[in-house]
Amino acid sequence: MTPDNAVLEAAGRRLLGPDCHIGTADIAEAMTLGVGDFEMELQALGTVSDVRRAEFLAGRLALRRAQRQMGVDPFPVLPGQDRAPIWPPGLVGSLSHAGRLAVAVLCRAEPQVFVGIDLEDDAPLDADLQDIILLDEERRAIHRHPDAGRMAKLIFACKEAIYKAQYPVTGVLFGFDRVRVEVYPNSRAFVGYLLEKTGKLSAHTAFFGRYTLLDGLFLCVTSNHHPRPPQTGQHASPWQGRL
Repeated sequence: MTPDNAVLEAAGRRLLGPDCHIGTADIAEAMTLGVGDFEMELQALGTVSDVRRAEFLAGRLALRRAQRQMGVDPFPVLPGQDRAPIWPPGLVGSLSHAGRLAVAVLCRAEPQVFVGIDLEDDAPLDADLQDIILLDEERRAIHRHPDAGRMAKLIFACKEAIYKAQYPVTGVLFGFDRVRVEVYPNSRAFVGYLLEKTGKLSAHTAFFGRYTLLDGLFLCVTSNHHPRPPQTGQHASPWQGRL
């Protein structure tokens, strides 16, 4: 079972706060769309599989809905050569999809704003992928958690959201070993730290975020529009509590 568009959108609004605008779309809905308003974006996407085309269209449909939530006229957001969205001056956003749903968030980027969103199924992360995604410190921490496999998947989603947040600002591609994550299940919050200088961002730059669990999906967001989440300070204990 997966949540419907309205449930996902409402959850995203709660996590992001009023300064970011969110839209959602169903991939099955996107498969029925004609080229229409998405012609420029599809041309920039190039030749892809039908499944990838539907995922792409669902993300762009969600983004159109976020634009309307913001009160701006819908406009195309083209993918760059690296496939990342090219955000227009003054705006920044993030997109994700999982299962049959896509989600997009859009914020004004003045002053500089970071925002990243990731949607993942909550199935335990495969053991072979844990070796790629987790740092030794993270692996040791979740080893003590009763739901270690799903905690590993949540760390993956947090790192994806952080990567998407930093990329429009730094333009730097990096792997999972560049970010160390602490998860605070009791407050549904996380913190990620850059482990080395990345573009204009210094080592130890912190990304604070929130997450929720919706009918088999993790939704993770990070944005500097909102302050540090509660219970993630120096006296808080990460990794403790149920997901």
